[in-house]
Amino acid sequence: MIENITITFPPSLLPELSDKLDEMRAMTLWFSSLEESIVLPQDTNRDMRDIMLRMAEQDDCERLIVLLRLLVLIWKSDGKRQFGRFLADRKTVTVNKVIAFLHCNFKREVTIRQLADYVGMNGTSLCALFKNSTGTTIMQYLLGYRILMVKGGLEHSDAPWLRLLTNADSAMSPISTVRSRDLLD
Repeated sequence: MIENITITFPPSLLPELSDKLDEMRAMTLWFSSLEESIVLPQDTNRDMRDIMLRMAEQDDCERLIVLLRLLVLIWKSDGKRQFGRFLADRKTVTVNKVIAFLHCNFKREVTIRQLADYVGMNGTSLCALFKNSTGTTIMQYLLGYRILMVKGGLEHSDAPWLRLLTNADSAMSPISTVRSRDLLD
């Protein structure tokens, strides 16, 4: 299985970490010097994936601590190697940053203004870029991701009416959902 994990953060983060935490200076210098993407061993990828999945349920302070943990995990990983040049253009990087933000914040209220501030663009330009790149609007993408997360949670439930909803057409109305549940109870 091939996995591509992209971690993005503000460019000022590494220099600020280095200035404020002497213990992190060597690590931040190593990250700053990267000009190529890196390949990590499978066990490190698995650990990172598990950590990142838990991030969706954490608040901003907890996520900051986890980000530092991820950076240290990558830096200390045995067997990491640089592989190829960064091929992503600026537009792709911006869209990926938006998607990462949406995945980490799907449980919260998300606005276009927040996203625009996060990636350093105005809202109109960001919406047009995202739509041209993905074929869907930002809010449609967010709604689809939220539905995917709910369906994933429902698939692991023991309630028979929840399994019915998981397999049901997504166009099912709330009234018919309640009626379906009443029929099964």
